[in-house]
Amino acid sequence: MISCGSRSRSAVPIEYLKDAAQVDYLQSPETIEDICECYAMVFNRSLILAYRRATEPCVVKFVDIRPEPDCMVSAAAFLHDCARGGTGRGVIHGFDSCGVPIRPEQILSTTWLRRR
Repeated sequence: MISCGSRSRSAVPIEYLKDAAQVDYLQSPETIEDICECYAMVFNRSLILAYRRATEPCVVKFVDIRPEPDCMVSAAAFLHDCARGGTGRGVIHGFDSCGVPIRPEQILSTTWLRRR
């Protein structure tokens, strides 16, 4: 299963992201957490709680019109590792839109999630 978002693509099931140890992708994007952490280090104030109160987590499935050949390699590597008893940890394929926004007509669905 390929799970897609407006700024990232993951070649792992959404359930896996809920259990990922490094970043809770359903609480806030990694980039947002990094920015908030840097802000807190400089100004001694947390922005992450304000961000979470003002936003709702969702998964946006969209059509990517650009070729991403490595995405299928990542999906296959994840399945290969899991089929042999592994967890598939670390098999994440990043999607970089290179500053090009996802157009509304590319969005297939949006699933709103509850915060944990």
